[in-house]
Amino acid sequence: MKEILTSYLLGAVRIRIVGENKERFVNLCRNSDIYIWDIRNGTECTLCITKEDFFKLKPIIRKTFVRIKIMEKYGLPFLVYRYRKRVPFCFGIATSFVMIYVLSLFIWDMQVDGNYTYSSYEILRFLKEEGVSTGVKKAQVNCDAVEKSIRNHYFDITWVSVEITGTRLIVHIKENEEEIRRASENTDEASGESYDLVATKQAVVTSVVMRGGTAAVKIDMQVQPGDILVYGRYDIVDDNKETVRTQYLRADADVYGKVVYGYEDILSLAHTEKEYYGKEKKKISFRAGDKIWEIANTKKKKNQEVVTQEKQLYLYDNFYLPFYLIQESRKTYTEKEYQYSREQAEQIAEEKLSYFIEKLEKNTIQIVENNVTIETNDNVCRSSGAITVIENIGQLQPAAPEDLTGETTENYE
Repeated sequence: MKEILTSYLLGAVRIRIVGENKERFVNLCRNSDIYIWDIRNGTECTLCITKEDFFKLKPIIRKTFVRIKIMEKYGLPFLVYRYRKRVPFCFGIATSFVMIYVLSLFIWDMQVDGNYTYSSYEILRFLKEEGVSTGVKKAQVNCDAVEKSIRNHYFDITWVSVEITGTRLIVHIKENEEEIRRASENTDEASGESYDLVATKQAVVTSVVMRGGTAAVKIDMQVQPGDILVYGRYDIVDDNKETVRTQYLRADADVYGKVVYGYEDILSLAHTEKEYYGKEKKKISFRAGDKIWEIANTKKKKNQEVVTQEKQLYLYDNFYLPFYLIQESRKTYTEKEYQYSREQAEQIAEEKLSYFIEKLEKNTIQIVENNVTIETNDNVCRSSGAITVIENIGQLQPAAPEDLTGETTENYE
C-alpha cells in the first residue's frame, strides 16, 4: 500500500530493458540506491521505477550497454501534465474531493434498529430535542451520553448502543428484557429514587405478578388511568411487625387487566371508484435541505393522483449525502358511482374488523370477548360493539412526593 501511494504521488514509469546485461543493470540500480519494484523477467524484462530515479539511469545504461524503453507512465505528476490545459476540469475534481471530505465530517442519516413499541420517528424526534439530528458534526456527538439519555427517557428500553459509521448514526435498542432491567434497580435503590407503576387505561385487574415494590391493587379491582398499581417502595419490618425503614426502588411487576375497546365502522353501499386513463406522467425534483430544484416538470391537472417517492443519495452503504431525489408519478382518473351488494359490504366490514383485531394481537393483547355485530340497512353497513381484551396496563413514572411518605398497602402477589 505504501509503495502504491508513493509511486502515485511521485510519479512512476514501467520500463522495458533490452540487452544481454539485464541482471547487471538491476544489481547496479540497487547498489546506486535506486528503488525499483515489480520486476518481471519473462520474454521481456520490465520493472517499475520512480520518475525522479529514472533520470539517474544514464550512467548505468552506459556501463551495461542496454537499451530501455518506457512502456507506461502513471501517477499524479503525469496526470497534472496531461490536463494542464484543462484547469477547470482539474479544479472541479479537486473541489469534489474537498466537498466529500467536508461532508464526511457530519451526520446525514439516522436509523433506529430493534424497536417495536416505540416508532423510529418518536425516538429520532427525542434525539433531535437532545441536539442530535442530521447536519450535526460527528465530533459533537457523544455516543455514551446519547445512550444514557435514551435509557433515562424510555423505561421500557433496557439496552442501547449508538454507533457512528460513515455519515450514519445507528441506534441499536432492545426492549422489555427483564434481566437487564432488573439490574438497573440497584442504581435506583442506591440513589433513593422511586418509580411507581401506574395504570394506562380503565380496566379491571385480572392478575398481579410482583417482583419488586408494594402492590396497591387486588384482582377484580377496577382502576382508572393514572391510578397507582404498584408503589416503588417496600417497608422493612422487625419481629414485632413494626416498620424499621422504607426502601425506595423502581416498581417491577406485571399487572394485567381486562380492557374494553369500543368499535364502530360505517360503510356506505353507494361509493365512487377511480378509473385511470392516459399515460402516467412523472415529475423529477432535487432537494438539498429546504431548497428544491425541478429537473423535469409537468403541470398538475384536475383529477390526478400523485404518488411521491423521495430517495436519499449516497456514495456507498454508510456514506449518505444531504441530497434527495424526488420523483412524482401522476395518473389521471375519472370517478364513477357504484353500489356494493349486501354480501360485498359485509365482507369488507369483516375484513376491517379482522385487521383491527390483528393489530391488537400484534401488541401481545389477548382477545377474550368479541361483541361486534354487523348490520346492513338503509344503504349503510354498520359494524358496532365492543371487544374485551386482557393486556398489560402498567407504566412506570416517577413517584409523587406524597407517595414517598404515605402509608403502604398490603403486598398482594
